[in-house]
Amino acid sequence: MGWNLYAKSKLAPVAGCGPSLGQLRLSGIAQIFLACSVFPLSYGIALIVSYKAHLLGLVDVPNVRSSHSQPTPRGGGLAIFIAVTCGVWFWQVYTNTELVWRNALIGAAAVASIGLWDDVRSISAYLRLCVQAIAAVFLVLTFPGGSELQLVTGISISGWSALVLSSVGVVCLINIFNFMDGIDGLAASEAVFVTGGGALIILLCSGSPHSPVALVCLLISAASLGFLLVNWPPARIFMGDVGSGFLGFAIAGVALWSLVEKLLSFWVWIILGAVFIADAVVTFVRRLARGENVVLAHRMHGYQRLARVWSSHRRVTLLATSVNCIWLLPLAILAELKPLYAPMIAGIAVVPIGIAAWKLGAGLPE
Repeated sequence: MGWNLYAKSKLAPVAGCGPSLGQLRLSGIAQIFLACSVFPLSYGIALIVSYKAHLLGLVDVPNVRSSHSQPTPRGGGLAIFIAVTCGVWFWQVYTNTELVWRNALIGAAAVASIGLWDDVRSISAYLRLCVQAIAAVFLVLTFPGGSELQLVTGISISGWSALVLSSVGVVCLINIFNFMDGIDGLAASEAVFVTGGGALIILLCSGSPHSPVALVCLLISAASLGFLLVNWPPARIFMGDVGSGFLGFAIAGVALWSLVEKLLSFWVWIILGAVFIADAVVTFVRRLARGENVVLAHRMHGYQRLARVWSSHRRVTLLATSVNCIWLLPLAILAELKPLYAPMIAGIAVVPIGIAAWKLGAGLPE
């Protein structure tokens, strides 16, 4: 959701300051109103899509790679995309600003559209990857020229290095969410946690109670929670590529924005997303080592194997949520408070989850 990163205010600019949207403020009541509005909007749209899915060609028929056994509506992630976009539009009207969001909006719409197309009619993985790469570049170009991203205390990147690495990171996150969206409730609950956790840490640790980054995180979290009501096991509708792709893109957007604004560190986001990142990386490395086509769909992730062992999507999703809230959130807060030790804290957070994924056989054939 990086399209609202920078704005040209109709009010007089602050001397010496660029057009950062961080200068704009919304009252606490307005922020609560926005979050409370996108929640039922997302829920309602998801219900409508679930009822009309058969007319739209949005029905997921089980196959050998599926983790479900009954035909189920999909494409419900469209509700998240629409709800978040409407929330951002209302924000634009409420703050009386002209948002310079064209690049990132094009990117978000492109990712959501190619995902929806794939939900209706399967398309080439390479075509999806090309669209995602172009969208990632559009997102990164939303930032002003010369933006500096600090990865480790005292070490930053800028210019072409920042553009390339940021774009690759966006594409990776889009596909991590896509591959990790394989059982009921998992991807939606992860989005609620990652963006909600990011907003909480910004509000607690940054000293910026009116941070627009935190507000957009809350919008994504609230919209994901609204969708989760119909995606919770047993799911009435699946998120589909339209939702998983958009969420990966949106979370990458707010993460990059927070790095540019120096609100959160790179390591905080790694910790918040550790459940998805660790499982995805272990699975990818093992499949790559065997010479498999890593862009093809499969069900070799650690969470998928655990769901088959337990014969339960609900237990796996609850386990992931517990790990997020009990283990990762405190470590993410600590990493923000102790930036010199953030890389070490990130290792403490991610490595045990990676080991667990390895032990579960993530990446190994069934």
